[in-house]
Amino acid sequence: MPYNLKILMELQQIDTRLKQLETLRGDLPLQLSRLKDNLNDKQSYLEERKKTLEETHKKKHQAELDIKVWRQKEERYHNQLFRVTSNREYDAIQLEIETAKETIDGQETVFLEATELEESLDAEIKDLINEIQKIKEELEDVKKEFQEKLNVTKKEESNLQKRREELIHDLDVPVYRMYERIRKGKQDGIAVIQVAENACGRCRQAIPPQKILEIRRMNRVMVCEGCGRILVWQNDE
Repeated sequence: MPYNLKILMELQQIDTRLKQLETLRGDLPLQLSRLKDNLNDKQSYLEERKKTLEETHKKKHQAELDIKVWRQKEERYHNQLFRVTSNREYDAIQLEIETAKETIDGQETVFLEATELEESLDAEIKDLINEIQKIKEELEDVKKEFQEKLNVTKKEESNLQKRREELIHDLDVPVYRMYERIRKGKQDGIAVIQVAENACGRCRQAIPPQKILEIRRMNRVMVCEGCGRILVWQNDE
């Protein structure tokens, strides 16, 4: 058991340092993830607006063609009025003229609405393109910063992870499981703490003299009654 406790002490030192390295990188991984998600959302929305613009352009073009066709029809109907020989023919042509005018009015409304929507979409798409460019630039800056910090920490982190695996291999499984359960349950990630001035070095709860003697022997796992962490003794030397 003494050997297990010494392994635990070193394991805790490694995990504490790994946590420090993670803190050094800060929230950069989270920033990268958020920027990528935002970029994907903006690009998807941009494609949707471009598709809407294309459909609006087709609709406007079709309205323009329809207006031209119906104006030609209206002109023909007006010319026919001079050749009618009966009131019945005159009324029928007048009805056709009214139909042509109503159709033209309707298509002109469609044309104007499509034109307004085109202008709005053009402005929106331009803004989206600018936003996307800014997000890309910010993403590249964060990537660069993250890579720089990663380059600083990755070698040390790799060595620590390798040593950690070696320690776990030499550690009794129940002891390791206990350590991990306590460590993951603590916000600071501290599962193993040294006794300081006859008290827990973390929560400062006093430890009875008899228990101090048992902890000093380092022959079994002793847990703080206050915070539940594993108590160990640092050799005087």
